[in-house]
Amino acid sequence: MPLTRCRLGLALPLLLAIPALAAKADTNTQILVAPSTPVDVVRFEALDVQTLLAEDVVRASENQPERIAIPTPTQLPASDFGTLTHIADGRVMWQLRLEAADAPNLNIGTYYDVPTSTEIFILDKFGDMHFRALTCNDNQITKEFWTPPVPGNELVIVAEMTEADWPAFRAGFAVTSVNIGYKEFAGVAFAGSDPPITARSGACNIDVECPEAAPWANQVPAVARTLLGGSILCSGSLVNNTAEDGTPYFLTAAHCGVTAGNAGALVMFWNYQNSTCRPIGSAASGSFGNGSLSQFSSGATHRMSYGAPGDVTLVQVNAALPAAFQLELLGWDRSSTPPAIGIGIHHPSGQEKRFSHDNDPTSFQFVNIGGLGIIDTIRVSWDFGVTEGGSSGSPLLNQNNHVVGVLTGGSSFCSTPTSPDFYGRFDQAWTGNGTPSTRLSDWLDPLGTGQTSLGQFNAGPPVPPIPFNLTAPANGAIDVDSTINFNLLWDPSSPGSTFQVLVSENANLSLPIIDAAAPSGFLLIPGGTLAGNTTYFWGVTATSLALSTDSTPFPASFTTAVVPGDCTGDSDGDGAVTLNDLNIVLFSFGAVVTPGTSGDIDGDGTVTLNDLNIVLFNFGNVC
Repeated sequence: MPLTRCRLGLALPLLLAIPALAAKADTNTQILVAPSTPVDVVRFEALDVQTLLAEDVVRASENQPERIAIPTPTQLPASDFGTLTHIADGRVMWQLRLEAADAPNLNIGTYYDVPTSTEIFILDKFGDMHFRALTCNDNQITKEFWTPPVPGNELVIVAEMTEADWPAFRAGFAVTSVNIGYKEFAGVAFAGSDPPITARSGACNIDVECPEAAPWANQVPAVARTLLGGSILCSGSLVNNTAEDGTPYFLTAAHCGVTAGNAGALVMFWNYQNSTCRPIGSAASGSFGNGSLSQFSSGATHRMSYGAPGDVTLVQVNAALPAAFQLELLGWDRSSTPPAIGIGIHHPSGQEKRFSHDNDPTSFQFVNIGGLGIIDTIRVSWDFGVTEGGSSGSPLLNQNNHVVGVLTGGSSFCSTPTSPDFYGRFDQAWTGNGTPSTRLSDWLDPLGTGQTSLGQFNAGPPVPPIPFNLTAPANGAIDVDSTINFNLLWDPSSPGSTFQVLVSENANLSLPIIDAAAPSGFLLIPGGTLAGNTTYFWGVTATSLALSTDSTPFPASFTTAVVPGDCTGDSDGDGAVTLNDLNIVLFSFGAVVTPGTSGDIDGDGTVTLNDLNIVLFNFGNVC
């Protein structure tokens, strides 16, 4: 019988010189996801960071986009690499650890065509998750999936599925690119230099949560930070089309390098912004923010690119945009009139989303931009804020909040804030070079209306995370071994949700023993955290955009197994404190004995009144 697979489709209306590692079988009865778990490892040598930083100076002079990592093509199929373990309830777990010396972060590209029961967790070296679990819902026509970066020099892939689905996973999953970071992803802090060199977005930048940006709060959600091929940072924005059907078209700069051949390797990060307004010019504004990278889309399909004298690319996001992200599709204006003002929303240096404002009339200007040639642009000179590397591809909005350009380059910095920036013109890319693959009109005016401007489209109001079930331990489970690491497991909810886990001895989950946040799918309970022979209640709450959904059930319960040696007062080891244990203490009372034997309950080497009191206090206990 053929295996059931998730449906595929667009959102619509060097092989290493490393020997193959044999898969291993085990008979563990608990799912162990921990740094100490023995896992097959593939190691990569350290990068020459100083040479890469020197290359980046040249790249910047040629107007090439920001680079944070070096892709290393690999071929690591699940059929030849990794550790296979048999776990509970007819399921198996496959694991592979990747290590790169001195790397501040790692991300991977994969061949991805996984069966229905698959859940994949991407962990850091400490066993922590930084984004949601991956499932068969992430299958795409391109059969590839690229992940966000994971901090640190180790990345662990943990895939769980039914034993029946293992052959399909074995054939449908492989690591095809290991992208080794040499700059911090979140803050673009350079690694490998002594002392460390940092490149954070300048303190003069303005957070989108600041009052200055408040009038454009409805446009902010449309703008995303992008990562191409695990390596190249840019910005871009969702745009509406005349059918107003919510097709997730995404606009960026042609020089950001997205093509028909690599669009599947584009990752877009939504709502990546600081939660508060950091005072403009303050040390905090020039430091790393607190934005989350948990909301992302991986994979797109190239629709058009218009190079010099333009600099515009349009792609279509492969997966539907989750309603919980509350995203917007920007309106646009293709009239050939310079905008009266200019608004920029972007990710400088790849950091949290920022805002720039030019209060004065803009102008059209042909500019010779190094590495790109002569570009037909809109020139702006900011009154507030600037742009930086990583801002490329971000939209320029006019006085009507419509997209009129895409950032190509410029010379504004915190040290020279009024120096001009230049945006490739949207109106010129409308007709491009006269073919569907070089012009916007075929995609953004599919109805052929001929209109010159279009308003914004709301991708949907926020909704609570979708319902989800607790899966392990099974509700009412008994004899759960609390002496070893085990996981609390639950099904996925809406992408981008965060989870809060409560564990308590009380059915209303009051006075929790564990109150912990978890990114997705599981929480590791270290051995020894919970007592033996005890009933615990637990529940999980998923939250996205301040809306929450409790797990089903809420709570569930499980009972831990008796822990050997956990039977205080049980001198004879029969699992109960009885008259025989009392007689043993009385018979040896006052004697010096081997500690822990012959009635020495407290282990001090002498049978005393304290040992007698312990037996009497626990008399009748069955453990």
